[in-house]
Formats: sequence, C-alpha cells, structure tokens
Amino acid sequence: NVMDASRIETETSIRPELLERVDVREMLESVITIITPQLRQEHRIATVHIPERFFVHADPVRLRQILMNLSVNALKYSLARTPITYTARLGDNTTGAAPSVIISVSDKGKGITPENQARLFQRFSRLESEINSPIRGSGLGLYISRRLVELMGGRIWIESSGIPGEGSTFHIQLPARSLGA
Repeated sequence: NVMDASRIETETSIRPELLERVDVREMLESVITIITPQLRQEHRIATVHIPERFFVHADPVRLRQILMNLSVNALKYSLARTPITYTARLGDNTTGAAPSVIISVSDKGKGITPENQARLFQRFSRLESEINSPIRGSGLGLYISRRLVELMGGRIWIESSGIPGEGSTFHIQLPARSLGA
C-alpha cells in the first residue's frame, strides 16, 4: 500500500490503453468470489442489486483493487452475521454531465460520524476510535481508492449517520460506457 500510494501520488491519469469497458456485475461477482471464504466463516450474506449490462469506463485491475478494499473494510468494520450489499445505478444526468454509474458498497457496522468522514480519504488516516483498535490497517486503503477513482475520471464518497448498526455506504461514481462503446 505504501508503494502504491507513493506511485499514484505523482500520476495525473491512468494510461488510456488500460481503460476499457468493464461489466460492473461481473467485476463485483469476481470480488465476492475472493471474499466468499470470509463471508462463509462469518455467516454473512453478500447481496447484489445490479442490473445486467451496466458498464463503466475503467482500468479493470484498479477497479477490482478499489472494490476489494471497500469490501474488506466492510468486513473488518461490521459484525459477523451482518450483510454486505452491493448496488449500482445510473448517475443523475440532469445537469447535462456525461453519463455515469454509481457503484455502492453498504455494511451494517458502527458507521462513521459526519465530522470524521472528511478525513477518511486522506493519506495515513486512521480515525481516533481505531488507533487502539485490534483492527489493523495502514490508513492508506481509502486514500489509494480515492486517488485511483479520480485518475479514472470519477469520484468516491461516503454516506453514514455514525449511528452504530446503521453502517456506512461507500459510493464510487465512474463514467458509464454503453454496450456498443
């Protein structure tokens, strides 16, 4: 993660030849396959609500890395036997912006208070409540995810009330890619 963070800090974009049409459902199913052993061990259900034929313009390797990071965080910061939900929808196109897809990963963990949310995507950021926690991490995963999403022309954000049990939802918005493109 440290090497990844250092390298992407100086990059201004992902090489265009690495960007391609990525099937969102297929990508999420591949991520869920990787985390299935932990899902089974913790008696969890991963629910996917994604229409077929939803495509984004992205680097598939980096998108998998981002979705893995969000999935692992959802597992780490929520209790066993609670679900993880994956959804995707078209972005709001009322402002004339280019079409986009919003991919969301939701958990039922303790949530993140609004005042802590802004710090989440900063380099080496660990919330005060997590510093002495048994949950380990470098504080780079969400920073790397933010940078990679931005390098692919998208954005990432969180919605959470900070109320335990209501959890958090992380959203990734990326350019949509039509079936023929």
